[in-house]
Amino acid sequence: MADSAATPYVFLDTEVFRAHQLDFQSPNIRRLVRLAAEGPVRLLLTTVTRGEVMDDLKGEAQKALKKLKEVRRDARVMRKIMPGDAVDAIEAVKRDDASGTLCKEFDDFMAETRAVILDVGTVSPEAIFMKYFEGIPPFGGGGDNKKFEFPDAFACGALEAWSAANKDANVYVVSNDGDWKKMCGLNPALISVAKLEELLQHFTDSEVSFAIKKGLEEKREELLKLVRAEAENLEFYIGGDQLVDGEIESHKILEVGIEDFNVVEIPNGEASVSLSCQVSVSADVVADDPDSGIYDHETKDMYYAFRMAGTVARTVNLTAEVTVKSNKDDPQQVTIESVEFEEGSVELFVDEHELERVDDNDYPDDMEPNERTQGTTGEQVVYGGQYAAVGCCRIIKKLNQGDAFPACPQHDNTTWGWIPPGSAIGLADAT
Repeated sequence: MADSAATPYVFLDTEVFRAHQLDFQSPNIRRLVRLAAEGPVRLLLTTVTRGEVMDDLKGEAQKALKKLKEVRRDARVMRKIMPGDAVDAIEAVKRDDASGTLCKEFDDFMAETRAVILDVGTVSPEAIFMKYFEGIPPFGGGGDNKKFEFPDAFACGALEAWSAANKDANVYVVSNDGDWKKMCGLNPALISVAKLEELLQHFTDSEVSFAIKKGLEEKREELLKLVRAEAENLEFYIGGDQLVDGEIESHKILEVGIEDFNVVEIPNGEASVSLSCQVSVSADVVADDPDSGIYDHETKDMYYAFRMAGTVARTVNLTAEVTVKSNKDDPQQVTIESVEFEEGSVELFVDEHELERVDDNDYPDDMEPNERTQGTTGEQVVYGGQYAAVGCCRIIKKLNQGDAFPACPQHDNTTWGWIPPGSAIGLADAT
């Protein structure tokens, strides 16, 4: 065991796996595997942790399959723009196979690390409920008794029972979750570590690590320039489901900062350093306006007449991998070899209220949208074209100048909205 490590026993919270995007091939996860396989680390998990990670993996498989389903819908078109083998591979993916493949990676991780799985079934429910009613972490006090924290409470209970049964053995608890930090504060045997890279540094030569960190600190400006240059290569995309067909048209890196760095491995004079960074970015975002949606009863598809746009600013926390060469006789003399972010693509979340409908004046002149392009049943049509029943079912009709706005066949009196030509809807009259 390294000279700075207080104990070989390590527990990983589910939050750690999520922080690494459930990627069991990420550099620091593989470093932990090597330490566990070689002996310095003894990994502990609980049945709760195992269950949560498995559930997350199945959820990721479900999301991936949903995206593949969209590709399969347009397989005929996709075959024209993608290699046939790629489309065949997409169509060949099965639900059970996708879930099984991801879960097997976790099974392999547990096998490689020889993880000990602690059964929460041995934890006293009465003791957990007592914590719940008294507001003891992970449950909040002052009426804020968080029922969703029961899994963590049982996981901690299993960890405490294992420690007590092993002569109050110390255990590193790796989690950036505030409630886990509070639970560790109540038991001296549980040593809180926020991030996996912090844990890994405990299992390196502390004297050499300290020297390398000091050398990097002296080269902070050079390091910052290299990180900034690498940040320019990042790709950003819209995540979540807050926007309809949201995408980033362009982005600009505003600022890059270095929060902390940890020496996670020192093989043969070449050190690997995990760099915690903050990257601020400005992104120009566009999306369909959900209030302009029109349902085509013939194709069973939803179309949108207008777009929304806006510029948003975000600051994201990222981890970069830095390779450093150090002088064997004087480790503080370091040379920065490379800098690379663990994730080349970064997900940004944007809410609908941060965007505005594209101004009518931004549409081509021949579209001529104005306040006269809406009307209610019985009013006269001022501007001819296709209209959707925006006040009810959004059925579509083609109306001529001078016509009267009709009643909806299904919902009687309603409001009609004009569909701009060139809006990519191109629907036939749905009467």
